[in-house]
Amino acid sequence: MDTLTDPLALADQIKRLTQSLLQLAQSGDWDAFNEHLPARDALVRQLDQVEVTSEAMATALQEKLIAVRSLNEELVKLADAQAAALVKEKSALKKRQQMQKAYKDI
Repeated sequence: MDTLTDPLALADQIKRLTQSLLQLAQSGDWDAFNEHLPARDALVRQLDQVEVTSEAMATALQEKLIAVRSLNEELVKLADAQAAALVKEKSALKKRQQMQKAYKDI
């Protein structure tokens, strides 16, 4: 099996990319995060298409995917926190704009 058809190799690649995405999210580099996310998502779709040929492979794959899920949960928390911060920032900006407009009208 090559890395394109080996589920364990694909899971390893997904884990590495997820770790990279987590580092980008932690550093606040959301542009780079969004550039790299499609590559990870493509590997996840590819993993869904490959055949797991043994019980041992299924067990190993399950362990790897549990680790990926844990990393992904951290990503979701960071993304949610970033979204909340952006909403708060947008609200503060809107209030400032309203205050500026109100003072201009005086």
